[in-house]
Amino acid sequence: MIKKLLYTVFFIGIMWVLAIGDYVFEKILIDINSFGIVPRTLRGLIGIVASPFLHANLNQNAMHLIMNSLFLLFLLPITLIFYEKNATKIIWFIILFGGALVWLIARSGTNHVGASGLIFGLITLLFLGGIINHDLKSIFASIAFFFGYSIIIYGVIPTDLNQSISILKAMLTNFFEGFSRKHQNISYEGHLFGAIAGLVSAFIYRNKPRES
Repeated sequence: MIKKLLYTVFFIGIMWVLAIGDYVFEKILIDINSFGIVPRTLRGLIGIVASPFLHANLNQNAMHLIMNSLFLLFLLPITLIFYEKNATKIIWFIILFGGALVWLIARSGTNHVGASGLIFGLITLLFLGGIINHDLKSIFASIAFFFGYSIIIYGVIPTDLNQSISILKAMLTNFFEGFSRKHQNISYEGHLFGAIAGLVSAFIYRNKPRES
């Protein structure tokens, strides 16, 4: 369990170190965020690996980094627990496969940064993986994650079934809205292709979540 927590802290820590470095040195050095996924460019290939660790400038939108960090603080340990030795491979498969799809298909002239693609991929993995593997623990963990995180977002602890259902519907609505084109500053391609990568990984690792 300690290794899983250290992995999570290290992953999120890289995100914060880069964000703080970008904030401190943005006027002196090159823009770190320029190394995101820029579709169909040579430089954009770097972003397939780098983009999950890059986020909006802290001056402009600190919540981008804060919310993604909170999501990963729950999702990474859950994935590491339920998929054990396969978890690292799954995480990087979602990053690389989802990122490659963004590079190949996303809108030209855009720059995609942030861990949202990975987050959507892990959410999809945990839901579908639990269903495919008939793993009630994984399904319950996914549901618990949604409700636990809803408390952070809405500041509400469900007190009855109707309120619980309302919060779950709101969470699911927000999830699927991530695929919408209406938010011009949000990488719906990153969300969509991250979810597709999570779907693919759920099938690749079906019936063997705990194999080495």
